[in-house]
Amino acid sequence: MRPTVQVGNDVVALSGPGVGQKHLDQRFMARVFSPSERNLILSASGHESQVLWALWAAKESSFKVVRKRDPDAVFAHALFIVEGDDLFTSGWVTYGHLKIALRWEFHPSYIHCLATSASDFTGIKHVVSRMESSIISNLDAEEKASVHSPASLQVRMMTKKWIGGRVRIVRRPLGEGLFGPPLLFVEGREFDLSLSHDGEWLAAAFVRHES
Repeated sequence: MRPTVQVGNDVVALSGPGVGQKHLDQRFMARVFSPSERNLILSASGHESQVLWALWAAKESSFKVVRKRDPDAVFAHALFIVEGDDLFTSGWVTYGHLKIALRWEFHPSYIHCLATSASDFTGIKHVVSRMESSIISNLDAEEKASVHSPASLQVRMMTKKWIGGRVRIVRRPLGEGLFGPPLLFVEGREFDLSLSHDGEWLAAAFVRHES
């Protein structure tokens, strides 16, 4: 049975070049954030970078959810509006008529955001891990087809090791070198999966069960 609950996740490494000064890039700010989001970032004196990348991760993870529901969706960051009563603990993204639940994790070296089409995060498991210096691949040919970088390989291997058992991670080909979102198969059963990597950080999330 195909998954009916979708999950997205995004990790942002906070040590990359230019990460701490991106709020000064007016063109980037205008393209990515709504006026209220820009005000939130610029009013966070001394914490502009953390707020900016928390909002960015929310938009990225939410788009991964939307794309699974609508394969033709186009990612225009400013149309994904981040809101919440207790923002950066939990919140939501509104995109058209959709409302996507959010949850953040703040670490000195990264920001991680989870997003889901469900009303809460029951049954959603996630992991954030550093890249390893070396790794041995046990992917089969179908799994390898969508691997496009060392980080892409590492996040798959990390996820398979984390879950354990007979695990496969597959992205179905769409033609012209494109692939659909990742799917997780555990003992032959299909689960929704989201993968992310940035800098030295890897992250994965999947829906363990559905209500």
